[in-house]
Amino acid sequence: DHEHEQWFASLNERKESELHFAIETTPDSRHIGNIWLRNIHARHRKAEISVLIGRSDSLSKGMGSEAISLLSRYASETLSLHRLYAHVLAFNERARKAFEKAGFELEGTLRSDRLSSEDYVDVHILGKLA
Repeated sequence: DHEHEQWFASLNERKESELHFAIETTPDSRHIGNIWLRNIHARHRKAEISVLIGRSDSLSKGMGSEAISLLSRYASETLSLHRLYAHVLAFNERARKAFEKAGFELEGTLRSDRLSSEDYVDVHILGKLA
């Protein structure tokens, strides 16, 4: 649809501060989600990492944490980033566990930080150093 086309077109404008990757299964190369770095800050050598597994039949199989681990290694070894961080909604225990399995640690909680449906929810900040 038009909204998706606009979003993809805008990626080129953000290439200095964002990197996007598809998550695919092997050996069939089935697209199951996306992972990306955003707010890449060259001077401070840090970035925010986000992941989305969009296929329900691929949840709770370790694919998210594997993708997080792979991108973390790429960020450290290839991009020379020192720190990665993630914002995880407090009710998303699956996402928090995926980040923790990939070596991220809970650094703090932003109370009532995001509006979800009609209620404000806490957001956990998880971080990992190179």
